[in-house]
Amino acid sequence: MSYKVYNKIPQNDFEFLIDQGLKPHHKFLDVGCGAGRIGYPAMGYLDSGNYFAFDKEKVEVGTFRYQVMNDPSKEIQGKTAYIVEDDFSLKTFKPEFKFDYLYAYSVFTHVGPDLISLFLTNIKQYLNDDAVFYATFMLGSEG
Repeated sequence: MSYKVYNKIPQNDFEFLIDQGLKPHHKFLDVGCGAGRIGYPAMGYLDSGNYFAFDKEKVEVGTFRYQVMNDPSKEIQGKTAYIVEDDFSLKTFKPEFKFDYLYAYSVFTHVGPDLISLFLTNIKQYLNDDAVFYATFMLGSEG
């Protein structure tokens, strides 16, 4: 897949979320954000302070934070984003955080059943009553 085609995929995914009702005032959680695959279009669209993200990989989170802080684009300049390292327990999130939309692209395919279960158990306390969660995964045989 070419670099140009790959870079269009996050935008297409984000357009899907907008088509599903995501609005700038919604609180959005990017589950397993990596180095910001969908984070950039999300931050550009959402009101400041409404983009939240985590990943269990310290290097990915550090890279993403660095890139956001040094990004010259007007779409994300001056916007507040909450990007943290978390082991899927969500212990780094404040109890008052309540999310409207959650998105996990190819996360559950890679983290295994223990982390999926941990996340699904703990996320309940952070959801607004009408929260929506979209996730992708691939089914396959064990091993």
